[in-house]
Amino acid sequence: MDLTARIVGIAAGSLAYWAIPFLSGFGFRGGKGVATSAGVLLGLMPLAVVSVFIVWLVLFKGTRYVSVASLGAAFALPLFVILYLRIQLLAGASLLPFSILIAGVVIWRHRSNIQRLLHGNEQRFGQE
Repeated sequence: MDLTARIVGIAAGSLAYWAIPFLSGFGFRGGKGVATSAGVLLGLMPLAVVSVFIVWLVLFKGTRYVSVASLGAAFALPLFVILYLRIQLLAGASLLPFSILIAGVVIWRHRSNIQRLLHGNEQRFGQE
């Protein structure tokens, strides 16, 4: 993927991600940011997304907390990008700061989930 295509992809993905808060006015809740990020990143760095999805799946299966799985996946994303850049399975140094930004925003947007987890009030998947 050439630099122009990568920049356009990052810009389009960023715009899509930052437009998500406006969807809450239409009654949408939860999961939009992580899902949108995954879709954008799938086009830019598919191997990293598959790796992060495996982390998400393992954490979700082990804890039944979507928030724990999402936070763990967000934390893992830049680590996989660093690894794949280093072993040359991924090209484009601009992907690292983008992955750090996405991870940071996902973690920041999960502040209330983190508080509920710390206080034991976060609901597991399937709980009412």
